Amino acid sequence: MTPPVVETPPLPLKEVSWGRWTAVASKPATSGVALDGADRIALNDNYVLFRSKTGSNYVVPEKGSVSFAMTSGEAYVKDLSLQTKTAASVQNGVLAFNFDKATFTTQLDVVTSGNRFVLANNGRIGKDATFSASSNFVPGTNMNVSGVISNEKNAAYLFDALLDSHRTVSGMALWGKK
Repeated sequence: MTPPVVETPPLPLKEVSWGRWTAVASKPATSGVALDGADRIALNDNYVLFRSKTGSNYVVPEKGSVSFAMTSGEAYVKDLSLQTKTAASVQNGVLAFNFDKATFTTQLDVVTSGNRFVLANNGRIGKDATFSASSNFVPGTNMNVSGVISNEKNAAYLFDALLDSHRTVSGMALWGKK
């Protein structure tokens, strides 16, 4: 007699979370720079991005492409001479992955004090579903990006950029499949 085959259900995907690790303007910190049971994926001046250690990684497809729309975002602009931070809005975000080439492109607008800054970059996606682009000195790129695809429908990243000679921005963006 053949013993019955016991199928082990797949582990749920690792969860992605973010927080503000420092108080900014009138908003308190919502996280530390470390989180028990999670790996830190990215960190910038204000935000931290984590992925849980338990569960399975999202398996990045080898073929095809997917586009995401920004579902929410938050950013603060820092005045380098005054050392003050003010809230900015994050708008018009797009994020696209080309799995054939293991690359991504992204763009978003940061709006502060009546000024609109268009930020963009592109980079590589790893087999572990993390992605980053830190060279903002290549023509057409002007922000640093570090993030993770959490599943086929969601992604998150942190970004930062030099807006002009006296202001920087750091922020986070959450993404959902179009």
